Order: sequence, then structure tokens, then C-alpha cells
Amino acid sequence: MASDKYAKIKNVLKYHIVDSTALLTFSNPIFSVMETIVSGMSDAESIKSRESIAGLTYLGLGYLYGKGRDLSRKIFKINDQTKEKIQYVHDAVYSAAFNAALSPLIYHFLAGVDDPRKIALGTMSTIGYSLLLGAPMGYSVDVLRDLTGLKKCERKSYQQIIQNKSSKTKKFIAAGLIAASIAAMAAVYSLTPDKTHIQQSQTLEERIK
Repeated sequence: MASDKYAKIKNVLKYHIVDSTALLTFSNPIFSVMETIVSGMSDAESIKSRESIAGLTYLGLGYLYGKGRDLSRKIFKINDQTKEKIQYVHDAVYSAAFNAALSPLIYHFLAGVDDPRKIALGTMSTIGYSLLLGAPMGYSVDVLRDLTGLKKCERKSYQQIIQNKSSKTKKFIAAGLIAASIAAMAAVYSLTPDKTHIQQSQTLEERIK
């Protein structure tokens, strides 16, 4: 009995780590670009934001997202053999619904935002991003589960690429994807000017003048 309990806990932890890593591997490079270039954050602010999201994801949000998605797919009778377009639509809508429920709580309790208008606008923006990124994020979860040997992915588009690769090769590919994500983030921060330093330099120049 005890061994079965530990086995279940171990399995839950595996899904949690893999799903969380899949979500962050895909989203971090994209959001680092959006934060530094679109939103005008400094490198330090963006890095802090990414660290906070990673912390929340590994503290349980990644697991909730993955398991919630599994449950939603089961309810709507969607599996790997379902048409890709339907799977994409499901993941986009699921991601939007997940963030619609979660974002107000994060903005209010974690970010300390009290203005209902700001919370609403922030939540709407998050929902918009989720509709665009939900499909590839769901795909990332399926792919990394397969690459790490957790759960086989039978999606046709994936199988056409991976075919019958060995488990060792799949794990090497998984490590490569994670490394590529980190390298992409590093490239973004190295190519974008650190706005904090620029602002400090401008302030110093103004004082000298």
C-alpha cells in the first residue's frame, strides 16, 4: 500500500515538473520579447517577472494547467487522433478560460492591484494572449511528455517529425529544446538595451547640465 502511494506521488511530481517545464520553455522567450520591446520593461524587470512566473508555475500552477487540460479534453472527448484544428481550438479556449479565472486573483493578491478597471484590462490582455498562445502551449505539453517518456504523444503532426526515435534521442531533444529556450531569452536580453541603465545615465547627464 505504501509503495503504491509513493508511486502515485512520484507520478504526480513527474507530470508537474514536465508540464511546468513545457509551459515555461515555450512561453519565456516570447514573453521576454513582449516585456522588453512591446511593454518597455527593463531587462531587470522582465527577468524578475519571468522568475515570478516560473516560481508560481513550479509551485503548482503548471500542474493545475496540465491536469485541467487533461480533464477538459476528456470531457469534450478529444484525444491525439482528433483533428488538429479541433485540438488547437480547444487548447486556445481552455488557456483563455484558465487565465480568465486566475488572472484577477494574481493581479489583486500577488501584484497588489486594487483598481477593478486595471484588473479587468490586465485580465482581458492575458485572455487575448492566451487565445493566441494556448494552442502551441498545449502542443508543447504533449510533446515534452512524450520526449521525457511520461506519456506517448500520438498527434500526427508530431509523429511525422519524431517517428520512431529512441528514448535516449528523445531525451536529448528535450534537453536541447530547454537549452534553446534559455539561450533565446539570453539573446533577447543581450540585444535589448537595459532601460534602467539608460534612464540612470540620462538622469546623470541632466544633473551635470
